[in-house]
Formats: sequence, C-alpha cells, structure tokens
Amino acid sequence: MPCYAYICKDCGRRWEEWRRVDERRDVKCQCGGKAEIDFSTYSSANVMMFTPALYTDLDVYPIWIDSKKKLKEECKKRGLRAARLL
Repeated sequence: MPCYAYICKDCGRRWEEWRRVDERRDVKCQCGGKAEIDFSTYSSANVMMFTPALYTDLDVYPIWIDSKKKLKEECKKRGLRAARLL
C-alpha cells in the first residue's frame, strides 16, 4: 500500500496517508474540504535492480512482471514512473 502526500484545496493543510491505490482520489480533509495529491512532494518508487517478481505496490491485485518493458508499460498505465531501471 503506497503512501500519498495530500494538500487541502480549502485550508492548505498538508499530510501523508497510506491508502490503497483505488482509494487514493476521494480524500477529505479534517476541515471537510476536498484534498488532492500533492505532486510537489510526490516521489516515485526506486527500482534499483530488476528481477522478475510479483509487484504488489502497483495495484490492488499483485501483478507478475517478468521484463523491464512490461514494468515500464505498467507504470505508464498507472501514471507512475520508475526512478531508475538497471
């Protein structure tokens, strides 16, 4: 489960919260205002070395990724970016 940084549109409060990927959008602040993901503090996951694996952090359901090409495609499809692929 990834951690997202949020900022409230109404009061400007910033916070981080662990949420499921499918629940990351509709988040409310303590003041009742709508919050959105704060991309100024957004960081992608580092992929230091690729090995075929079951990726559980890209989606609600685990995905078997067996090549760098497929990892790039899955990240692009979900609006993520791999920091570095070796």
